[in-house]
Formats: sequence, C-alpha cells, structure tokens
Amino acid sequence: IFTAILSALILNRRYNIKQWVCIVLLSFGVSIVLVGESDDHGGYRQSNNFFLGVSSVCFASFLGASAGVYFETLLKRQSNEEQPSLWMRNLQLSFFSVMLALMNSWWNKSIANLTDDLIFLRFTPLVYVQLCLFALGGLLVAAVTKYTDNVLKGLATGFSVIFSTIVSIFLFGTPLKTTFVVGTLLIVPSIYFFSNETY
Repeated sequence: IFTAILSALILNRRYNIKQWVCIVLLSFGVSIVLVGESDDHGGYRQSNNFFLGVSSVCFASFLGASAGVYFETLLKRQSNEEQPSLWMRNLQLSFFSVMLALMNSWWNKSIANLTDDLIFLRFTPLVYVQLCLFALGGLLVAAVTKYTDNVLKGLATGFSVIFSTIVSIFLFGTPLKTTFVVGTLLIVPSIYFFSNETY
C-alpha cells in the first residue's frame, strides 16, 4: 500500500479504483498468511503491546517502500548526463548498509571479535549459501525495479509467499492452515485482477 501511494505521489503513476482495491486485498492476504505462519512459532502471542507492534510494522513498511521508490527514481531518472550502471547504483546504496553493520559490530563486540567477523572466520558453509542467495535476490530486485516497477515487485512478492508456503507443505510437512487458504483466496485474485485490464 505504501509503495503504491509513494509511486503515485513521486513517480506520478495512476491506478484505477480496481487496482487500489487489489493492492489493499493483496496486503491483507499476505498479512493473514504471514500471521498464521508466525503463530506456529509463538511470534505474535508473546507481544504485550499490539499498538507498538503494528506501528513498528507500518513504519518499517513505509521505510521499505520509500527506499524502493527512491531506488526506482534513481534507475529511471532521465538526464542528459550519463547515468551510473545498475551495478554501480547497488554498490553506492549498499555502502550505507555496510557502514551501519560495521558500526553495530563495533558497538556490540570487542575489537578482536570484530576482526574475526570482518574476515568471515566464523561463517559456516550454510551462511555463505545464504549470503549468495541474498546477493542474488538483491540483484534480481534491482533488475525487476529497472524493467518494471515496485508495485509489480510487490505483487510478485505476494505470489512468492504462497509459493514458498506450498513448497514448505510438501518438503517439510508444514500443516495446511485456514489462514493460508483465506490469504491465498485474497492474494491470487488480487494479482490476477490488478494485472488484467479487461475486468
């Protein structure tokens, strides 16, 4: 929802009423699926302050949407001067994340531990696999943003929630829950009707 609002305000995108309804329904559907999965791990039952939790999630969503729309603005900005490549944009934007991560490590650990972390001595092979997946995911998001837009990326993310849950059901025996079925019944039609102009 925040991505669509910021895209309309900053990038002058126009969405019709049907598309706004689809975006809202998609958001509710993804929320229902994710809350249902988190309940299995006791994630939401341990919270004592519902308002603080919802406010934090909304603020994090707003920041994520702002970053996505800003990145899209950088990628698609028309200018007479030559623009940096997609790779260079990713390096420029990741610089701040690296600096914040280093400051956090320095703040929470001794210099000896920081040195160990900097040269990756404590990483297991599974951590390297996860780092590669995150890096490839970041490049994929950048490519999707360059050639489509952030709202379509959000639709794809909604579908990926369903897909990963289905894979989890078959591979790990995750039980099929009512929240997943309800969320799916909101997500799939939302994606279809948002993308299909004939309805």
